[in-house]
Amino acid sequence: MSNSGRQFLVGAALLAVTFASASAPFAARCDDVESCLPQLRFGETRAQRELAAQTLGERGDPVAITALVTALQEDDGEYVRVKAAQALGRLGTPQVVEPLSKALAGDPRERVRETAASALGMIGAPTGAPALIAALEGDQAWQVRAAAAWALGQFGPHPDSALALSRRLLEDGRREVRIGAAVAIARLQAPEGIEAMTRALGEDISAEVRNAAAVALVSLQGEGAEAALLEALRAEGDRGVRRTVAESLGMRKQESAAGGLIRALQMDSAIEVRQEAARALGRIGGEAAREALAYYAEHSVFRQIQRAARDALALIPLEAEPQPTASTTN
Repeated sequence: MSNSGRQFLVGAALLAVTFASASAPFAARCDDVESCLPQLRFGETRAQRELAAQTLGERGDPVAITALVTALQEDDGEYVRVKAAQALGRLGTPQVVEPLSKALAGDPRERVRETAASALGMIGAPTGAPALIAALEGDQAWQVRAAAAWALGQFGPHPDSALALSRRLLEDGRREVRIGAAVAIARLQAPEGIEAMTRALGEDISAEVRNAAAVALVSLQGEGAEAALLEALRAEGDRGVRRTVAESLGMRKQESAAGGLIRALQMDSAIEVRQEAARALGRIGGEAAREALAYYAEHSVFRQIQRAARDALALIPLEAEPQPTASTTN
């Protein structure tokens, strides 16, 4: 390398060191509430204020609420507001529901609105439900609608939430939102969602959504749920969804599903679905399940099915033999 080349590299290295030294103050770290509060308010760079908001949330001291709310409402840094919303969700006090709801409704950046929705879910205060329902049904960003669906699933039973989630499950154009709605309805165990869930299982164009609906129907015990699962086990085109359906029927443990599961064990085109049907019959139990499993454990032409049937048969408790009545003598 020529002398001029070496001089250029040395000069570039010195410039990098000088720049790093000059930049060091902008990356100042605050470690406690006392130092982070002024840094959040007066920090000269967004990175400083982001760090202060994050640290305040990690420290969990309610004394920081006012400063964090101010940052959420007024800071011009998108990710400062994101960190402030996260921190308020961690603090989890009902008094921050209103500012988070306002951010969810009005912040111009979707990342902030998404974080505000998640924070409201972490807090779980019922007063946050109206803002989440409005975001679920009206926000243009699917990420915000998905976050609102998740958050509503963290609340207790709420009929307005279940109805809004049901509408999104059937109408939303993004499968991520529909999946989130299905999961939330299941978490709420809301019977109001059964009709929407059974329709999604039978009609949704996404196998992932149908799969989520099949999982959700485990916890929804209302009328129509089992019939929808049995129809899906018979007619669903995706083998992965059929396997989930069989598993869900087993988790529900209703003997009335045994006939459909025996048919799947006998005739389904996918080995993994037949294996799952066997396991489901073992969970359900009953005489019909026992007879079918005993046959396939002994006579199936597929070793995988024989093994699955034997394992499932072992799950069914043996009926207790009647004990002889002790005789008494006078």
